[in-house]
Amino acid sequence: MRIEPQEIEHALRALPSVVEAAVRPLPAPSGVQLGAWVVSDTPITGEALLEALQARLPSALLPRFVRVLDSMPLNRHGKVDRAALTAPPPRTLPATTENTSHGSATQQFCTLMTELLSAEVHPDDDFFALGGDSILALQLVARAREATLGVTVRDVFTHRTPARLAMLSDSQEPPLATAWDPRSPVPLLPIQRQWLERDLTTPGHDVQAVLCELSNDVATEQLDEALVLLQEAHPILHGQLVTNPGRLLPGAGPVVRCRQAPNPIATACAQANASHAPSSGRVFAATRLRDGSTHLLHLSAHHLVVDALSWTVLLRDLDRALQGQTLSPGPPAAAFPHALAELDFAGEARLWQTMLGEQGARWPATIRSERGEHSFEFGQELAWPHSATERRASVHEMLLAAMFA
Repeated sequence: MRIEPQEIEHALRALPSVVEAAVRPLPAPSGVQLGAWVVSDTPITGEALLEALQARLPSALLPRFVRVLDSMPLNRHGKVDRAALTAPPPRTLPATTENTSHGSATQQFCTLMTELLSAEVHPDDDFFALGGDSILALQLVARAREATLGVTVRDVFTHRTPARLAMLSDSQEPPLATAWDPRSPVPLLPIQRQWLERDLTTPGHDVQAVLCELSNDVATEQLDEALVLLQEAHPILHGQLVTNPGRLLPGAGPVVRCRQAPNPIATACAQANASHAPSSGRVFAATRLRDGSTHLLHLSAHHLVVDALSWTVLLRDLDRALQGQTLSPGPPAAAFPHALAELDFAGEARLWQTMLGEQGARWPATIRSERGEHSFEFGQELAWPHSATERRASVHEMLLAAMFA
């Protein structure tokens, strides 16, 4: 996602009492985080400004903190000296009186935040003041859901401390995913149904892969045991595709163990990628390689069962399994398709038609879901209401956005 600090500065200046605003990136545990500094003509706290900013910006654009200054530091040219804009010291929010009754969930949030921030976190510590950002907030929510703690990204931005999040998670309904058996048949998503209709004759097509460095002291038996645990936690990794009706059957395929490959690395990786056959239950592969004295692990999986975000979870769980830790079962793969099947595609089509307009040539589209087919048409020629200059984007970026609209 492209983030423009000027857009955040503009949103800050639009808030009452804000006279000046500056935004810049700072180092963070996840790589980079955004900080904001403002000058106000009335007494106000950074927390209040950050809360007001949440109604104007998406989560990914929210700065980690807003620091209120008496005046902006200036360089010798009279411009804002951004290098002099520093983060506030770490702090804690006021302690909650309910900590003792929510001790277990509070400790879980403390542990999750400590793992993400690489810093000790106490019940009333502010996640963002300790270095959290929007990316880490997404990871915190994902890990919390694995631990059956139901919070959202907006909850993290609003409540911020382990104690407050624990109180919130206890008051919410358990996530929908807990109602599904991990090996329930998984209906295909519309885009997966379209994949089945394509003529894919190239081996290895629609396969994602990662190449990791492996510790030299990891024995083959230890790696195989870890891979089995990984597939038990995520049975979709040895799932099988059934085309009529379109279903993925988690756990129906063979359990994968590591294959030793003496071939050159490029050849071995290509062979592993080409070995996938979803209808036979081969959607995941692991290959151990050598590059001189360096041990490597090539993992590949068909795009029917993983996407780019899956690898963060899978690699973390594999590392835990190699360390002898117990893996919590992943969210049942069937939960999301069933929730998607409840959406009103016809209603969404009408909304998109209204947004895109009726002018120009017609482009037909069909969405196939569990409840049948929905056909509709869009106009190809779209009138964009804002110029590229107003959106601070190049012409190429505007054309790319229009192409995928």
